[in-house]
Amino acid sequence: MTSRLPRIWTAAEAAEHLRITSRALIKIAKATGNCSVQGRNVILSEADINAVWESMRCPLNSSSARLVTFNEAAASYIEQGGDGRFILYVRKTDGAHCGLAVHFMNCRLNTINQGTLDDAAHTLYPNASPETLNRQCYTRSLQSGIMRLATVGRTCASGAARAS
Repeated sequence: MTSRLPRIWTAAEAAEHLRITSRALIKIAKATGNCSVQGRNVILSEADINAVWESMRCPLNSSSARLVTFNEAAASYIEQGGDGRFILYVRKTDGAHCGLAVHFMNCRLNTINQGTLDDAAHTLYPNASPETLNRQCYTRSLQSGIMRLATVGRTCASGAARAS
């Protein structure tokens, strides 16, 4: 009688499944001990993927917890040493404040989704290439914690909050 092994996923397959970058997945999986490393390859079982997903979740623990705004998450990210170059900057041509912090102002994180990020990217950088949009809008949004922080003073697994 032969028993069937569970499906084994590559880091790229698992990252696509979880809708995060491969680099972020590997960082979280290694930090939580939920992967196998063979040379330069990282592989995950179904159980590993589920454990990574659970470590990324930020459930509310208290009824008194309030939702974090984009600016609070961005400020926390910058205070912890993150690069705020595209989060808030002064435009050289007219001195106006620009960036994701201006676009989202006091928007709550739970209202920011892929559609609102797409709108922000095309509003802030209307003539930019996809690479520029990724570098200056999408990646900075994830790094500042938009998709990861759920409540004030509470962060997800260390790798999840700083996915890059």
